[in-house]
Amino acid sequence: MTKSGIISALAAKHGYVSYLEISTPLTGFEFDRVSFPGLGTRHRFAYWCRHDSDKQPALIRRDDLLLDAGSLREHAKYDIILVDSHHTYECSMRDLLLARALLAEGGTLVVHDSNPPDEDIVTPPYRPGPWCGTTYAAVVDFVLNSSDLEHRTIDIDTGCTIIRRRRQDPGKSDADLAQIWERSRGDDELRFKAFASLRHRLLNLVSLDEFLRDEGLKGLSHAQ
Repeated sequence: MTKSGIISALAAKHGYVSYLEISTPLTGFEFDRVSFPGLGTRHRFAYWCRHDSDKQPALIRRDDLLLDAGSLREHAKYDIILVDSHHTYECSMRDLLLARALLAEGGTLVVHDSNPPDEDIVTPPYRPGPWCGTTYAAVVDFVLNSSDLEHRTIDIDTGCTIIRRRRQDPGKSDADLAQIWERSRGDDELRFKAFASLRHRLLNLVSLDEFLRDEGLKGLSHAQ
């Protein structure tokens, strides 16, 4: 199942009517593939993206790495948002915070590239070819510092983290996990080693079958 399949399935399940993609020409790739017809509002914020350079429509398009978060928050709220950032930590965290501000009540964030498989593709600066950068670190920081949110990560592709506003009290926090993560944040190599050893706990990692079952989507084809 692809990102677009997950988005379409969740939109159909929850009756969502509005969709936003935050991406670049080298990320996302799902805007015209989301198939649920009930999504009457479909918008895309694209950056690092010259005019029509990726042949996809964009409500907002910038040719640099900037997005004016203040003005973007004036837009309507969205039921489901795909965050597929330029994979630096700074862009990823900014896009997560923006998506959170634009998320409608009862909505869902879908964040891509949160579970990189190995160290070779997590270099902080951009490089051509397979690259997840440090989006994973931004996602972990974001969820660990958001007690009002709950998350799970589907173990497909390079990770799709599903984030929603918490529906019940989180209970006792995992303080030791947060402390281990905090000690590793200042060193890129150490940070990924900590992530690799703790990814199941940090991301609440689940298989696709587990996710489909828990969401009541078990009958869906994995090929969607």
